[in-house]
Amino acid sequence: MKTTLLSFFALLLSVNSYSQLRVSFGGFYSTPLGQFCSDDYSDGAGADLGLALVHEFHPKWSIEAGLNMQYGLNGKKTTELSLGDYDLKNSFLNWQIKVNWVKRIGKVSPYFGFSFGGGTFYTNEYISFNEPQENQINYYDNALHETFQFNQGAQLGTYIHLNDFIDLNLGISFIKSHSKVKYIDFDSFTFDGTEIDYEEKMSIPFLLLINVGISFKFKSVLTSNYSGNRSNSRNYTKSRYRRSSSSSSCEPSLRPSTSSSSSESSSNKHYKKKTAPKLIKNGKTPVGFK
Repeated sequence: MKTTLLSFFALLLSVNSYSQLRVSFGGFYSTPLGQFCSDDYSDGAGADLGLALVHEFHPKWSIEAGLNMQYGLNGKKTTELSLGDYDLKNSFLNWQIKVNWVKRIGKVSPYFGFSFGGGTFYTNEYISFNEPQENQINYYDNALHETFQFNQGAQLGTYIHLNDFIDLNLGISFIKSHSKVKYIDFDSFTFDGTEIDYEEKMSIPFLLLINVGISFKFKSVLTSNYSGNRSNSRNYTKSRYRRSSSSSSCEPSLRPSTSSSSSESSSNKHYKKKTAPKLIKNGKTPVGFK
């Protein structure tokens, strides 16, 4: 999915001659909507990073298209156990292609648009051991649940122009998927000093994000320069290929040793038989590591 999104952005760079590049950073508050809210997915917060090309097709109108990455943390509990500090958390990592229409009105530019992409919802456990465990391991990190989702959404907001280079970005966005993910209902989390207990639920993600960020605008390189550099790169590659072809005919061919490859194969087989240490639990409470 990430390869597809990066290919899309590379295509935009190659076909837009006089666009501006917008680089944005920000944070957001997220809250579940609809059934996702009824099924007790937690509120949370996160950060996002965006890259977009802005093309002005009218003195007051422009269109921007690019990539956006979001990471959110929605619910976390830390419990002090005899084994160490034990964390449970729900989170998501989302990649999007975003398209916005932007209208310039003096010192502000309202925008609206849509997005589509994919991301992964996680439920992780992490423990920092009080004492080093087997193989001198000091911590353990594991994904209890991990589900990839395609999603789509919409966004609206406004840019406030601080100067010709820097904009403040205020907006809201919606993200919705079509299949269920599994997560911890932290409202049901209990710890009586000895045992941990909680409910796990499944629901379809639907999130509202309230965004605040800052963006920087750069003038992009002209396509003619890009084409010239690409042509020079091809010529350089061809000349290197001719030199390497003529020299490679004089080089002796090397054959791998059969004995070394067989020994590596046997060592790999031996390695595969080893199982990684895991948490030993009494119900949902870690009590050991082996």
